[in-house]
Amino acid sequence: PAHVNLGNSLIALGRLEEAEASLRRSLELQPNLAHAKFSLGQLKLLQGDYAAGLPLYEHRFDKNALSPFYSGLQARMAAFDGTPQWRGEIAAGKTLLVWTEQGLGDNLMLLRYLPLLKARGIGRLIVYCDTALVRLSQSVADVDEVVPRSQPVPFGRFDLHCPIMNLPLALGTRLASIPREVPYLSVPEDFKRRWARKLAGIAPPRIGLAWSGGPL
Repeated sequence: PAHVNLGNSLIALGRLEEAEASLRRSLELQPNLAHAKFSLGQLKLLQGDYAAGLPLYEHRFDKNALSPFYSGLQARMAAFDGTPQWRGEIAAGKTLLVWTEQGLGDNLMLLRYLPLLKARGIGRLIVYCDTALVRLSQSVADVDEVVPRSQPVPFGRFDLHCPIMNLPLALGTRLASIPREVPYLSVPEDFKRRWARKLAGIAPPRIGLAWSGGPL
């Protein structure tokens, strides 16, 4: 664990080669150390090595892999026990439920993958997401239904499930194949009208600044 802490500190300092040495040393000493594998996955993603990083990033679902900030992630995955997880295979006519995880920013970033899923044979796509993301998720192409997390998981209405942060791995993402069709989100017309009224008295240029994420 000390080598993991050192590795994470070196990542924060941008000293990635030294960080990798520390994380690999931790795994030499304790090969099944989940948070070492997870940290090494994040490091490889930072280095652009998606082939190595994305499989290691899966260890976020291992017990003790994450900080208390992410408590509950393993429980969310466990709730789907008995339902097959989609891993990128052709799923002709199947209904897939993609569920959001972690922070709003992570999920906003990964919504760009949803329009790619019907090409894998997915017949119907359901998104199970944070209530704050319902309207935006409904705007994404090829999404058939959006269920807010305030409601129970709609078991019985889907064949496969996939955590949204797993989509890059399932689709074999590399740096050159990150989805970049933009815009992949659109603003509902009633939102546009509401903000037009709010901003009507302010002379352009009007610049919006998102100055923080969630309170954690």
